[in-house]
Amino acid sequence: MPATWQAGDTAPPIRFTLSEGSAPLDLAEITVKFRFAPKGGATSWERACEIDEAAAGTCHLDWEEGDLGRSGDYEGQLILEYADSARRLSSPFEIVVARSLAEVET
Repeated sequence: MPATWQAGDTAPPIRFTLSEGSAPLDLAEITVKFRFAPKGGATSWERACEIDEAAAGTCHLDWEEGDLGRSGDYEGQLILEYADSARRLSSPFEIVVARSLAEVET
């Protein structure tokens, strides 16, 4: 089931718990970035997540004004950047931005 927000939302944040096997992934030496794009399209934006509890593998991204400005089907992807410059990408996951009655169609 895809994650769903309303067009124009800036809350709640999108939260992640990262693991390796059944154990939490320690994020102490990892930068976690979130990539957002229309489904099947080019990346719209990418920025760093905030680490909540490194040892528990938890982080989040606060939506900013305009991030979810248009309804539609989108994809998110996490990028893990390690201290030694290695990178790991998550599989893309589905995000639905539902139409808001306040959304202005152009």
